[in-house]
Amino acid sequence: MKKFMFILLLALCLGLNISIYSQDQNAGVQITAEKISDNIYILSAVDQFEINVVASIGPDGILLVDAGSIAVGQRLGNILDSLSDSTVKYIINTHFHNDHTGGNRYFQAIATIISQSNVAERMAGKYYALTPQPEPGTPDTTFEDEFSMIFNGEEIRVKHFPSSHTDCDAVVYFTKSNVACLGDLLFPDNFPYVDVPGGGDVDGYYSTAGKIIEWLPKDVKLVPSHGRIYTIDEMRKYQDMLAQTIGIVRKQMAEGKSLDEMTEAGILNEWEAWGKWYIINPESWIRWIHQSLTKASAPVIVSICQPLTETIMTAGIDDAVKQYHSLKAEHAGDYIFDENELNNLGYQLMARNMLDAAVEIFKLNIEAYPESANTYDSMGEAYMKRGDKELAIRNYEKSLELNPGNDNAKWALEKLRGE
Repeated sequence: MKKFMFILLLALCLGLNISIYSQDQNAGVQITAEKISDNIYILSAVDQFEINVVASIGPDGILLVDAGSIAVGQRLGNILDSLSDSTVKYIINTHFHNDHTGGNRYFQAIATIISQSNVAERMAGKYYALTPQPEPGTPDTTFEDEFSMIFNGEEIRVKHFPSSHTDCDAVVYFTKSNVACLGDLLFPDNFPYVDVPGGGDVDGYYSTAGKIIEWLPKDVKLVPSHGRIYTIDEMRKYQDMLAQTIGIVRKQMAEGKSLDEMTEAGILNEWEAWGKWYIINPESWIRWIHQSLTKASAPVIVSICQPLTETIMTAGIDDAVKQYHSLKAEHAGDYIFDENELNNLGYQLMARNMLDAAVEIFKLNIEAYPESANTYDSMGEAYMKRGDKELAIRNYEKSLELNPGNDNAKWALEKLRGE
């Protein structure tokens, strides 16, 4: 250990671009640290998929941009101890998704956790009629539009971009280091995931890409939460992809094409190279665009999860399943029945340990979207959490059959078969 620390200190003194490796073999989580400026490190973790956490380390202590998933956050302390004797003073969350905020809980006793106000509201556990389930590590300090602070000798500017990936996305810009943390406002070399139920909007996502390009210097390093560093020129190409693919779907919708017709026709097949991440492929991107554009142009309608959660809490999951079929048959135009709606409800139920109910909701989603790899992936996770190993394997296998690039299913199957 002493030899390792000597080599580490020598590398830091020489200003070398170092890479440090930390792994917990039992957990299967790997974390590497790469120094990209005097104070800034990218901590890249692999927990089913790649997650980037950015750390500013200097005389004022440690500031993190996001804290990764629960499994990643649990192990961040080890690699931070390798880099500094300081403690984590601040965490700035880029948005509310659990792979960015799950690790907050391990630092909440020592750090101030900062986010856009909608992050704190969503993490407070409000979800229609379900019992609130406040998440550990909910931010204790919030902002609305933007703020700045001085830490480790540089100004850090944080700006909210609403109605983009979610309704609470923020970019964190380290002005001296010239590093900007984009969270999920950038999925390098991939179609984005736009969480429409979470306040996201595809047109807003495209618009935000342009605003980021205008705001930041041309030589800035753009660090996403998943994947490689981008340049501003690459961001322009990314924005062009967004414009063209959204435009294709919008034109098809204007011609009266249904979602099924568009996916079956493969209208984005020529863009397939942009669909390599396990939940993001041309078909899913078409669905998210269609959902967002439909929501924007249609009268305000509520999610099917609103009545379902009320029934689950008052009468139970069996009655909720009957209600779902009845409403879909007789009032399809009055509710949002998109795949993401039921998927979110299933995970909300899992978070409350209502596993039997979650399984039934995921079954409804598979019934509605039998060709979606993600529906089977979610069902596999529910069965795995419930302890139904064989059923979990069966669903992960089906997910992998539909999407051979689903790394999460590969990881889960390896774990299940190794038990």
